[in-house]
Amino acid sequence: MKGKSDPSTAAPPVGGEANRLCREVLAKALGVSVSQVEITKGHRGPRKRVRVRGAEAAPGKKFGIQGENR
Repeated sequence: MKGKSDPSTAAPPVGGEANRLCREVLAKALGVSVSQVEITKGHRGPRKRVRVRGAEAAPGKKFGIQGENR
């Protein structure tokens, strides 16, 4: 699924802390393990592209994220 959301975190972008927190929050919200959430682009910037493995086909609908399946 491709989708767009605009979450934010108060974690500092030091030592990957913000990325770790981003993965944890998404995993919890989507009901998957943290290992199933992968940041594929934007490791050092505020905008991220994330791949989630093992989530339901359209998990973003409950968060208002519009997207399409690949």
